[in-house]
Amino acid sequence: MDSPLVTAHELAHTFGVDEGYDTTTCGSPKPGNSVRGVQFRPFNGSLPSGWKFSDPVSIMRNITNAYDFMNNPRNDTEEPWINSNTWELLADGLLTTTPDPQLLMINALISKNAPLELQTWYSFNGIPDISESGTHSIVLKDKDGAVINAIPFEPNYSVALEPIGLAEMDISLLSLGVAFPIETALVQIFGANNELLVEVDPVQKILMDSFTEIPPHCFIGSPNQDRTTLINNLNQIKDLLEGGNVMGAKTKLQETGIFVASALLDECEVENPLVPKKETLLPIIDDSIKRLNVRIVQVPDVAGDLDGDGDIDMTDFQAFQATFGKCEGQAGYNPKANFDSDTCITFVDYQTWYRLFTAQQ
Repeated sequence: MDSPLVTAHELAHTFGVDEGYDTTTCGSPKPGNSVRGVQFRPFNGSLPSGWKFSDPVSIMRNITNAYDFMNNPRNDTEEPWINSNTWELLADGLLTTTPDPQLLMINALISKNAPLELQTWYSFNGIPDISESGTHSIVLKDKDGAVINAIPFEPNYSVALEPIGLAEMDISLLSLGVAFPIETALVQIFGANNELLVEVDPVQKILMDSFTEIPPHCFIGSPNQDRTTLINNLNQIKDLLEGGNVMGAKTKLQETGIFVASALLDECEVENPLVPKKETLLPIIDDSIKRLNVRIVQVPDVAGDLDGDGDIDMTDFQAFQATFGKCEGQAGYNPKANFDSDTCITFVDYQTWYRLFTAQQ
């Protein structure tokens, strides 16, 4: 069993602590080497409740003339040590550290002589890639078109080939992990001279990439039919988002989540390990719904607005036609079209709706 010295040593690295210390000043840490209350210094004397490097994890004892767990002993009598308080501070620090931000992994093929070709995109937690300069850029925008972040990058058309060394290629692989704030509604990729190469709704892209690769045998009931239903749902969500109907897309996505929960096997063997499993797909849907919620604009409640877009127009007339003659409890009944508060949509309701419609023109 590994000593806690080894684990503590690696834990401290996660907080940015370097190897070793300046032993010329009584073991003082190098500048910046500190972790909330942990003292890094050699100890001469007796230290209660700690571990030596040579001891198993299960043994704790008093320690004398030992050296700290981030440094190398200067002689055979100085063994690395860690006390229980330091161990608890490091372990607690790991558990309470702010989680890594959510990332969007953008993958694409950039060609010198052809349009950009998008590859599969993923979203996960991690540390964003660092890219500080380049002729190309990735721009993230919110629902109003305001820029959230712009990341420059430079395509690399060189590849190392044995035994000839570097070879020039016509295609460059873009694979960049960027911070993915929840308000991100559009991702644009620009080439040299600020040429727009592609723009993508990241929610739509991740949904399509995550679900379209699921093979039929991963469905419980009628595999081919269920897979077709899922693909149709995704295409409807795509069309709704492209048409600006975020509320409709959210509703269809919620229905899709219910369908996925009941239609997919919990465990399914797939040839491609990158195809997400059910336990991964459901959180993707939940995250996508949260992101769509941020985009939904609260429109005012306007009498006569039957489709909820904040005005009264011909689409509301079509909605009235669809609900005309329907009564409470019947399919297609729209209570917004019942202006006289009886149980059915009648000509009296139409007269009221028409007055509201003409008053707005």
